[in-house]
Amino acid sequence: MSNRLRNHDEHVSSKPVTLKDIADELGLSKTTVSRVLSGTGRISEETRRMVLECATAHNYKPNSLAKGLATSKSFNIGVLLPGDGEQADIPFFHKCLSGITQEAAAHGYDALVLVTSGNSSEHLERILRQNKADGVIITRLMENDSRLRLLKGSYMPFVVIGSGTEPGVVQVDTDNEEACRKFTELLAKRGYKRFLFLCGSSDITVNKLRERGFRKAMKNCGFDENSFRICSENRNMYDIEQNLMDTVDFFADCIICGDDVLCSYTMTWLEKAEIQVPEDIMVASFYNSSLLERFGCVAAIQIDADRVGRTAVSVLMRKLAGENVPEKNSVSYSFVGFS
Repeated sequence: MSNRLRNHDEHVSSKPVTLKDIADELGLSKTTVSRVLSGTGRISEETRRMVLECATAHNYKPNSLAKGLATSKSFNIGVLLPGDGEQADIPFFHKCLSGITQEAAAHGYDALVLVTSGNSSEHLERILRQNKADGVIITRLMENDSRLRLLKGSYMPFVVIGSGTEPGVVQVDTDNEEACRKFTELLAKRGYKRFLFLCGSSDITVNKLRERGFRKAMKNCGFDENSFRICSENRNMYDIEQNLMDTVDFFADCIICGDDVLCSYTMTWLEKAEIQVPEDIMVASFYNSSLLERFGCVAAIQIDADRVGRTAVSVLMRKLAGENVPEKNSVSYSFVGFS
């Protein structure tokens, strides 16, 4: 290790660590280190990892203003976060945003968070007009999303968290349809015969994918239309209460919720009604989060939202570097809560 970096580690030197210091320590050229830190050029994953770890360990802080003036870059990533209703408050978006900000920082970028409603493009248009970001991540995909058309017609590289049918769109997602199909079939094999599926707005793409997976499982397991009921457009506690009261007449023995928020509402209602889970009725969720921790008896699909956010940034960095990236980038899942 060079004396320059040793002094930094021992908190003796007051001078900031430079790009040359990192290059000297790792035995690399300044050009190679610069390419890694700026996210440009073709660099091996091992070299990229070494440089980023060294930069983090020594608290390397590039002069972003000078870099921006030299390269015409903002070193910002625009992150479109849903702000309608309670969506921005749910754990998935918190963890996803945490992964985005940390991975962006590792590449020398900041996350510029834009809270939007539905597929409104007002904030995005301003970002594009004022050149405030070098790339964009959309964290929730809507049906017939107008933001995709706007971005595809612009110079701005972008990545979507979610799956859709729009061609030419780079996506990072779990295979929600397949995961929900397998998960529902697993519940059916446990002997449950009458299912209630509670889902949110059909304007949100992931909700449609989860419903599609549920329907495929019902068909694959030989259940007819009289064996299950689908209640969509649940937007608040009132909607859920109305649908749950209908289960008394339907005699459902398994309730599947489209996400953790709906499941939390469902469990709260069942507790008040003194209906025991899983003794009286089984409850499952197509997404697991900290919202369900206190209930302890909910089966769910486990997705690493932090990893989803990090993967989205990593893919976007590759796009900014001019690399060809696949349109489909999958993040794995698992099942929890089955004894």
